[in-house]
Amino acid sequence: MSTASRNTSSRRATTRRPQVSRDDLLQYVLRAALVTVKLQSKPKSRSTAPNSTRRPNGTPNGHSRQHSTAIMPSAMSIGDILGLGAKKSAKFPKELIKLLESTLERVVMRQEPQYDDMLIRSTFAVFYSYYKSDAFMRTIKDSRRVEDLILMFVSKATGELAKRNPDSDIKPIVNQHLMKFVRLIIQIVRNNGLASNSSELIQNLTTYEQKLRQNDEILAPASLTSPAASAPPSPEPIKISVKDSVNLQTIAAVFAMGPGTLQAEVDIAESRCTDKRLIRDLKNLVELIHLQAPPCYRSLDFETQEAYQAWRDAELSSLTQDIIALTTLNPSLAGEAKDDDLESITSNMTRLRSSSESPQPATLSKRTSFASERSVGTGTELDATGSLFFVPPEPLLYYRELVSLVIQEKLLQTMELEESSEGGLVNLLGRPGQAMLLECRKYWRITSAGHKASVLESVKNLYLENRLSLQFLDDVFLELKEQRPDTPEENSSGGFDYTMWTRQDREIQLRSLTQLNDSIMRELYAELQDVYVRTEIDLSAAVVLQEHIHADPICQESLAELGHTLADFERSLHDAAKDAYRRRKKKLPADPELTVPDITALLKALVDDGKRLRRRYKVAILDRVKVPTIFITEAIPALLNDLLPHLTACHTNAQDSGLDLAKEDMLDLYRQVIEAEELVHKCSKSWKSPIVKDKVFRAYIVRWLEAADESIMDLVRRSLESDDFSVDPAFNADGEVRSHSIIMVLRSCNQHFTFLRDLRWQHEYWHARFMTELAKIFSNAIRLYCSEVERLFEQDMSLRAPSTTSSDASEDSSSTLQQRLYARAREALSRKEQVEPFSISPQACVKLNNIEWAKEQLDKLEQLMNTEQLGRTIESFEGKRPLWVAGEKAIFTIKVIEGLDIKPFDRDGTSNPYLVLSDQKGKRVGKTRTMAKTTTPRWNDTFEVAALEPLWLSATVWNRNAWEHDICGRCYFRLDPRVFEDFLPKSFHMPLDQQGYIHLRISMEAELDDSGYYFGRAFKSLSMTEAVMARTIVEKMEPLITATLSHQTLRSFFGKALDNTLETAYSLLNRAGIANNRLPAIQRSAPSAPVTKQEIEAPVEPLLNFLDGNFKTLDETLSRSAFIKVMEMLWAFVLLTIEDLIVPPLTSDRRRLTAARVLSEQELDIVYKWLSFLKDTFHGDGGGLEEEQLQTPLYHETVSIRFFYFDDEVQLMDECRRTSASVATKAAELRKTQLKRGLTHSGTTFRNLGTMRQQRAERLAQKRQISNNEEVILRVLQLRGSSDARNFVHDRIQQRLKEQEKAVSATVVRQHSVAAPPSPARRMSGR
Repeated sequence: MSTASRNTSSRRATTRRPQVSRDDLLQYVLRAALVTVKLQSKPKSRSTAPNSTRRPNGTPNGHSRQHSTAIMPSAMSIGDILGLGAKKSAKFPKELIKLLESTLERVVMRQEPQYDDMLIRSTFAVFYSYYKSDAFMRTIKDSRRVEDLILMFVSKATGELAKRNPDSDIKPIVNQHLMKFVRLIIQIVRNNGLASNSSELIQNLTTYEQKLRQNDEILAPASLTSPAASAPPSPEPIKISVKDSVNLQTIAAVFAMGPGTLQAEVDIAESRCTDKRLIRDLKNLVELIHLQAPPCYRSLDFETQEAYQAWRDAELSSLTQDIIALTTLNPSLAGEAKDDDLESITSNMTRLRSSSESPQPATLSKRTSFASERSVGTGTELDATGSLFFVPPEPLLYYRELVSLVIQEKLLQTMELEESSEGGLVNLLGRPGQAMLLECRKYWRITSAGHKASVLESVKNLYLENRLSLQFLDDVFLELKEQRPDTPEENSSGGFDYTMWTRQDREIQLRSLTQLNDSIMRELYAELQDVYVRTEIDLSAAVVLQEHIHADPICQESLAELGHTLADFERSLHDAAKDAYRRRKKKLPADPELTVPDITALLKALVDDGKRLRRRYKVAILDRVKVPTIFITEAIPALLNDLLPHLTACHTNAQDSGLDLAKEDMLDLYRQVIEAEELVHKCSKSWKSPIVKDKVFRAYIVRWLEAADESIMDLVRRSLESDDFSVDPAFNADGEVRSHSIIMVLRSCNQHFTFLRDLRWQHEYWHARFMTELAKIFSNAIRLYCSEVERLFEQDMSLRAPSTTSSDASEDSSSTLQQRLYARAREALSRKEQVEPFSISPQACVKLNNIEWAKEQLDKLEQLMNTEQLGRTIESFEGKRPLWVAGEKAIFTIKVIEGLDIKPFDRDGTSNPYLVLSDQKGKRVGKTRTMAKTTTPRWNDTFEVAALEPLWLSATVWNRNAWEHDICGRCYFRLDPRVFEDFLPKSFHMPLDQQGYIHLRISMEAELDDSGYYFGRAFKSLSMTEAVMARTIVEKMEPLITATLSHQTLRSFFGKALDNTLETAYSLLNRAGIANNRLPAIQRSAPSAPVTKQEIEAPVEPLLNFLDGNFKTLDETLSRSAFIKVMEMLWAFVLLTIEDLIVPPLTSDRRRLTAARVLSEQELDIVYKWLSFLKDTFHGDGGGLEEEQLQTPLYHETVSIRFFYFDDEVQLMDECRRTSASVATKAAELRKTQLKRGLTHSGTTFRNLGTMRQQRAERLAQKRQISNNEEVILRVLQLRGSSDARNFVHDRIQQRLKEQEKAVSATVVRQHSVAAPPSPARRMSGR
């Protein structure tokens, strides 16, 4: 719309309001400004400024009157008293919570005389009721900060005192009650013996009490007899200068007056603008409100009586507060009376209101000075008796004129209004102008509705004159709606609540809105003609109409019908959308040069335009014209209809060049098509897409998955080659210790998952299939990473630092035989058992941390992928299939747990056994660690074997020595998927062909094309790698543990045998020809009882120090979860070692039934004391294993040995029989429960971290349910020397082994009914 047309329409529509004399307007504005300056410069009286203390001689604490308030000591806030944020608060003792509760209860029950005051008991009672609440009790138990108690007491006391004394200053009372509360806490702490451990708390509370006492002196009212308080010195008159007042300078600018001219007016009016006149006006206004006389509103000025009553209540409350504030500043005003002749005031205000509507000069150019026409106290002034001094006769009319003048002055200064971040009104009125208007509103009693109507009227005039933009108009509407109204009733509605407005304000508002609507409607139609043509689309006219004018309640009833206009709007928009698409389509390259990115770019541009329109026009224009919907349903479907011909042309062009369409380009186009279709469906539910996406795009996703497999596997190899496994801070901002290789691998996995997820393939079956293939890629990458990292870890741990012994240094070729023997003897006498120091490199720790962190990140990825939902989706399309079908590959997990009664080959009756698993072709499939010096090795090694059909394996136990390896025994077993199709693990004790048994646990999982299975394989690889690494670290510390927790250490402690080192020294000295009588005699006496704790701890102190040092190293280098994993494995080894020390392992060989002696009760006490020391070391004051992690079933089994150790043999045998029957029953019940529950559809227990932790918790619970007391009792009986005990143990062992053999023969061993073991020619012959 042109400026001329807008101005013409404005002239036709504008109704000119009555003029106001600028002389009168200036007079009232100046009076408001002067009284404000005086009140602001007036110092507070003693009654409201109790902090203005005086010196003993009665002189004020200041140099001058006007600056005295700046230096008066002020009362401290509760934050200043407590020093919140300045320092860390000391925690109070836990006992204080209960003690304070009981003391508060006594105060409330009037059992504490010093707190018997009614107000004190009431505040303490309110606090006591809240103190007992569960929420506050939990908070205070967690924080234990006395400051929290004080703050809550202040809050509750303030609320209670405010209810009881609504019209009084309660700060002094709150301060006194708080002092008593702080003193109460101090007494509780001191009287209950808590002060010794709470010195800092006592100091803080004492400081708070002192500050509160100082505050009490400041807040206490002054004495009425004080001469200083009763006769304050009279203040010197304050000279008001225009140049010192921003408000007066604003008045000079608004009224186009020079500073000197205004200063003259100020000098005359200054003495007349007193607080006495002001309070008289306020009191008169109160009476005029009661009389419903002008200039106050009457009930007839409002639409409803409720609106008038709301205004009346708010106005009376405001006037009362102003009167109280003035009398507080100047108590002498309290006796100032209102005018007696209120009827004359009413008539004079009515007369002045009528005269103000007569024509007056519009400028001040010919106006004479106030000083030449008036003098103070004359009866012809507007402030004469019978009128209000500060309030104009027609306040709203004067205020409207003032708003117009302020805006005109701002426009003259800036010449053009620009958008400002401060807001439209600040830019339009200026901050000084707003401040001046606010003062006039306060003294003229202008309501917020009157202010809004006045401002909008002036803004409307400026807009119709083409001096304001639509954006500026929109900002003004928003700010006017957000301004706080005068009454709570109006505030609750939000925006403009016209039911609370006066009739006059409503008329002004309606006139402004109607004129704005006529003008903006014409502009809107003109803008819609080119709505899709211009890049910058400006439809702010529609926003203003829709959000401010048509949505306004006062305007809805008066608007004319808009149906025909809106129909024209819609037709023009449909045509514009079609034209917009045709113009964009013409910009596409011709067919020979057309590419897929060109089509994608065009579709993206249309979608972006549609989104932008949706963001901007969330609501239909005038509730009918939907600008974004018309564009989206016209332009985007037109391009989708043309998409297939365009793609055909692109494919032809690529084939002509000997290429294929790039998968990246096609997938980008697919994403854009999905986004476009979703956008159209939001606007038109019935629209159907012409694109069959499965046919067009599926092949390109398959190609992308193949490329993803290659890129991720290549990334695994390259990242490991470049990784030195040092900590890079750039990759470890969270403080964890890991290297960049695992970060790069998992980051790549997440990026590929995000890419595929964001494609949002609409066919859920193919989406699940694509995600399953991606899970398979992730699984293969993680398994490759685990195998390589495990290999590198073993290399790190196999490195040995070169070391030399003292004997090597002391011996050389020049020394004689006798000298070498002397040296060895000295070394044997002074040397204890040397254990190689444990040293793990930081790189090895980083590798373990990588595996642990990978489990956590892979679990998050599995949850994001939602593998369970993917499996259910595929199952809904393909049907439910069994977990395993004959002929499909099955994965067997074989855990070689331990061996029993392995054939000994060494002279000391032990071997160095290790086990080799081989298939029926003789190919090795697994090899365990070598366990030194034992016939009961605990290997705990795990291997995996894949099989398509039943498979025979051989398990050969070898003895490792320096020259050759001997076979300790061999057995065969059969892996048949049909036996394990319940997918539950099964334990077997396999008899060896020579001597002894091996204990295996075998489980099976089916190889499925399922995302949960693939993640399970990845988690299993990570868990196995983590276990191998943690066990390797534990092996480094096992030698010292085994050497320390031994019978030799126990015997040497009690002195019952010769020290081995001393015997070695005797032998060496005899070979040197030195007589034994030259050596001191060996003392065999036992230490005197009782033995002290230090003496008991001395034999294991080196071990404890060794563990402490290594635990510190591990804690600093490993992540917390990896550290706990290592600690738990090491704790299990310690428990097994102590258990073997007390009762040796069971054996089925009668000749080798224990030769060890039974420990005495004192020796058993020593061993359990050692166990207690070790438990404390592993706990580490809370920094190590938690108590629940320490008290494992193995720990309880070890502790339970003591209960049976000295019992009678007959009782032990009876208990063993009962325990055996109970264990068998519970085991059968657990077996049935497992069979009923089954597994997930993926057939694996390693689905994610949640399932793995659940399985571990269940196994632990089973171990706790099924007591292993039978094993303990048999091992105790094995120690007894009687033939009955030995026979019982031997028979029980044989019975258990026969039961295991029977179970094995029925399932997986040689006696299987459907297959025979491999022939001897095919058995493994190598190691």
